[in-house]
Amino acid sequence: MSNAADEKEVKAERTRIALAEKQKKADILAVIETPSGYRFIKDLINQGNLINLSVDFNSPNTTYFNEGHRNYAKIIFADICEVAPARVSQMLVELNREDKEN
Repeated sequence: MSNAADEKEVKAERTRIALAEKQKKADILAVIETPSGYRFIKDLINQGNLINLSVDFNSPNTTYFNEGHRNYAKIIFADICEVAPARVSQMLVELNREDKEN
């Protein structure tokens, strides 16, 4: 946290945040571009039921739990969309095909 009254501290904090965001993007790209990393990310998104309904009409608590998983999958998916958009369509096609097979 920086002192908002100190211009140097504010600038240093903005630089730190920008570098951290750049590193996060590089990390995501490094993971998604490897076959094992791609499978891992796809599995996380699949476990989060991103492309399926999370509603359980018999149990609101189960719905809330499922929505928590789904929200986490949406966060991961949004990061992938930003960093590696070319991989997104491939992943969605695969997840949809796997969902139909099961």
